[in-house]
Amino acid sequence: MGLPRLNSRLLLAVYAACLAAFFLLHLAAEPVVPEIRVSASEIRFNATRAYEYAYNLATYFPYRPTGSDGALQAFLWIRSELSSMGYQVLVQEFEVTIEKRRTGRNVYAVLAGDKPEAIAVLANYDMVPMSFQAASDTAGHVGVLLELARSMKESSTNRGVVFAFVDSEEWGMQGAKHFVERYEGPLLKAVVVAEDLTVGNLVSIYLESMGQFTGYSPLWLRKLCRDVGKHLNVDVVDPSGFEEYVYRAVDISFTDQGPVIAKMIPAVCLLSHVLHLPTVCMCSEVFHHCF
Repeated sequence: MGLPRLNSRLLLAVYAACLAAFFLLHLAAEPVVPEIRVSASEIRFNATRAYEYAYNLATYFPYRPTGSDGALQAFLWIRSELSSMGYQVLVQEFEVTIEKRRTGRNVYAVLAGDKPEAIAVLANYDMVPMSFQAASDTAGHVGVLLELARSMKESSTNRGVVFAFVDSEEWGMQGAKHFVERYEGPLLKAVVVAEDLTVGNLVSIYLESMGQFTGYSPLWLRKLCRDVGKHLNVDVVDPSGFEEYVYRAVDISFTDQGPVIAKMIPAVCLLSHVLHLPTVCMCSEVFHHCF
């Protein structure tokens, strides 16, 4: 037996009012007052050195899909660079199936802090097989991470910093998955993933927060990214409102924060363009000159 017509209309009206109130509250909500203070420490990062690292990776190892000789040589080069900075280097090897069984390799170094905890900064160094050099994705963010490791080597920090270079991001983010599963070091409190950091004047950063089929970047970590952007006069685009609801509903990640979040570790990805998709990868993504 159906409900009386009046009750049905009343239920529909209440339902519509609830939906309207829900969206109005989220669209009209005031910004949260900052609670995390951004460090005012001197920045020692050298952009020219970062460019040189990126240029060397892209030009000396222009073809480095997972399992290729180029990927192996790139891994050895990154390991050598970290060792030359004075870090103790740790290596992970894992097997993936890409047409056939292939070996992937992760390499990471730990800058010890005062606490037995650490923040990891992670970047992949592999590439899709149809690309050449992969100057933006992936050499650009590898260069940034190597320079970050060099510039912070003598720094004193509250928590440790882990500099992780992972393989097989382009094939299901297997390197990041193996990294968090087999990581040995201080307890990871958060992971920041660098992705597609192109050369030029940085005016905006886009955040990707989707977990791999489960989870999402916590609000405090996304807010910290926005506060740092404000401190550096860089616009940080953090999907919110209806866009965030869609991402949370789909919950499929395209970058390495996905498997990290799936392991219940807070993580977020920083990109220099909106939404990292396989179709974004360009075959002609090369360095034209080095200044």
